[in-house]
Amino acid sequence: MKKLLLSNLLLFLSIGVFAQPVLTSDEMLPYGSVLNYKFITDYSMIDVTSTGANVTWDYSTVTLDGSDDLNITMVNPSSTPYASSFPNSNYAYHETQGTDEDYRYFSLTSSKMERVGSYASSAKTYSDPQVEYVFPLTLNTTNNDTWDNDQSSFGGGTYDLNCIAYGTLKLPDATYNNVLLVKVSFDEGGFLDFDSYFWYDSDNGAVLFQYVQGDGFFVADQALYVSSLTVGTDPIILSSANAYYLKDLTYNNPVNNTLNVAFGNSSDFSGKYVIANTLGEKISEGTITGQQSLNLPCEELKQGMYLLTLFEEQNSDQKKTIRFVKQ
Repeated sequence: MKKLLLSNLLLFLSIGVFAQPVLTSDEMLPYGSVLNYKFITDYSMIDVTSTGANVTWDYSTVTLDGSDDLNITMVNPSSTPYASSFPNSNYAYHETQGTDEDYRYFSLTSSKMERVGSYASSAKTYSDPQVEYVFPLTLNTTNNDTWDNDQSSFGGGTYDLNCIAYGTLKLPDATYNNVLLVKVSFDEGGFLDFDSYFWYDSDNGAVLFQYVQGDGFFVADQALYVSSLTVGTDPIILSSANAYYLKDLTYNNPVNNTLNVAFGNSSDFSGKYVIANTLGEKISEGTITGQQSLNLPCEELKQGMYLLTLFEEQNSDQKKTIRFVKQ
């Protein structure tokens, strides 16, 4: 019998024990993505007690409750009719169900996604945003948050999340692997107090299944699942228009005398740049103010590989690093 070398065994164990799904902000569904949801009635089959690693949830035989489907499209807030009411939003949901239509507005950064408002019959804005995703999101990730908005009857509340499991989710139309289960405890002023469970696709942040475990008085039980998902192609603007430009750079490589960088949009980019060697030692830096392209002299660089990092003006956490070779 062929022996398994100790080094291979340790590698196998490390993969089996430590490999687990992780959701980051740059994996969130891009603009133009569409989710179709159907509502179900059989709540007794929903398992929220199995926690930890490699759980299997089989909801492939659910019963529909006959409600109109819910459709959610991820959109750029600037393209919506109510963008001016939510200037800090860079990510939005356009939701339709039957004849009902509304929008939910978010601020999406590299570390979190927080709700800043919504619009149904009128604008609802949050003086203290409600954090609904934190990144990176993986098993045992927790976040405790307070929130308040101008339509809260009880002066705001709390939104506490805990990623309690990951595994495989079986739905009527598809099976998903590497799914993250997040429990959210929602409280509004001590009067509305209930738990919700979200099964997230760790590849793109889509809510694949949601179960609201009502309080039996103010909030009723409710569950829905995604029956179809179309992934859009428009890149997300993470914190400002600049993030879009950083996603779509073009530049010459290798470089002779000048490194020419073009930003991926006709509008202007502002921020700063740093050129460093592969040891991380800074060679030069400068500011970028309202430019569509960048031309950096490289005559004095020795032959070899270098790193150019571009930083957003409004959020220095948003950055892009490229490698180039000086001939």
